[in-house]
Amino acid sequence: MDTIQKEIIKSLGLVDLPTDEQEEFLESIGAVIYEGVLMRSAEKMTDTEQIELKLLADDNASPEKMFEFIESKIRNLPEIIKEEVANYQKEVDLVTSAMKENDKEDASL
Repeated sequence: MDTIQKEIIKSLGLVDLPTDEQEEFLESIGAVIYEGVLMRSAEKMTDTEQIELKLLADDNASPEKMFEFIESKIRNLPEIIKEEVANYQKEVDLVTSAMKENDKEDASL
């Protein structure tokens, strides 16, 4: 598990889950959080660094290689990851709340 994945697991409070369950969870939400982290990190990079990142992506570099590069350029990467996890949690909470409201409305019919 790479640094980003460990930070996501820690931020979500899932460190006590078995490793296989952690990995399964990461597979299901990882892409959403990774995308947010990538976008926010790229915004903080110089034009040259953004070009380097794009070249890595164009060469189909592994997520690990991409994040190794990002870690070398962005000092506050753990903070960005925590913020993106929090954003994801807010979105999930909004959807969950909306679903509960719909259930209540349906039950009252």
